[in-house]
Amino acid sequence: MQTKIITFEEVVRNRWLQHCLFWILSFYILWRLFTYSEEVEWVDIIYTFLFHWAIIFVVYTNIQLLIPKFLEKKKYWTYIFSLIGLILSGIAINAITFGWLADLIFPNYYFIDYYDFSDILEFIVSYLLITSLFKFSKGWFRQLEAKQKIGILEKEKTVAELNALKTQINPHFLFNSLNNLYSLSLDNDKRTPRIILRLSEMMRYLLYETEVQKVSLQKKLNI
Repeated sequence: MQTKIITFEEVVRNRWLQHCLFWILSFYILWRLFTYSEEVEWVDIIYTFLFHWAIIFVVYTNIQLLIPKFLEKKKYWTYIFSLIGLILSGIAINAITFGWLADLIFPNYYFIDYYDFSDILEFIVSYLLITSLFKFSKGWFRQLEAKQKIGILEKEKTVAELNALKTQINPHFLFNSLNNLYSLSLDNDKRTPRIILRLSEMMRYLLYETEVQKVSLQKKLNI
């Protein structure tokens, strides 16, 4: 059984890993923002965890549903109105979380909602902008990579077609040249040695010089 070696590039391109790293970084930044003491308190960790609920809901609804269904299909007004509704839903989820769910899930902790409507709005809009830019940049890089692959495939196809054409032309060319040489030799034509040498030079050119992408005009004229 062969063990598959995972490269660094595959790790970096892993979608789940990218999302996990993003939310770990987000959790750390907000946790440091919400913490007022130097000591690590469980209440701050739980508060940061609960604060992410509304943000995660808004972010993934936007990038997984609204952008593909409306924005990418150029339904701009539908996207704008849907996005406004999504933002208001995120603010409502935050209010419900700290107004009711937090006390229900963690009854031993007392949570204070430090942020008002405008603050939550800034948080949600900031995350929407950042994650949307990430999504658009990933789409742009995928398109660029696809174009590069198409260019490579077209180049390989052209080379293969040229090689196939060469394999068809060379035998016919050699066959006709040998027939002409045979006729000249029967007539004891003095041009026969020079033509044989010329044929040798042409065959050498076909075998070696045509493999390179560029050939000088002088070299072509000498053939």
